[in-house]
Amino acid sequence: MSGRNLVAELMDGLVGVEELPVEEQTARLAQVQRTLAGILSDDPLLTRVSKPGFPG
Repeated sequence: MSGRNLVAELMDGLVGVEELPVEEQTARLAQVQRTLAGILSDDPLLTRVSKPGFPG
């Protein structure tokens, strides 16, 4: 999967995140941040982090 597609899926996984409890919001946003950092640094270990809303 390309980085661009992964970013799009990550953003789609955040739809409605504001309606979740704060702890869940924080966990999802942190997960997305780690994955995006992996994409930007081209680090395959970080991009294997499961995406919010997706089993992983």
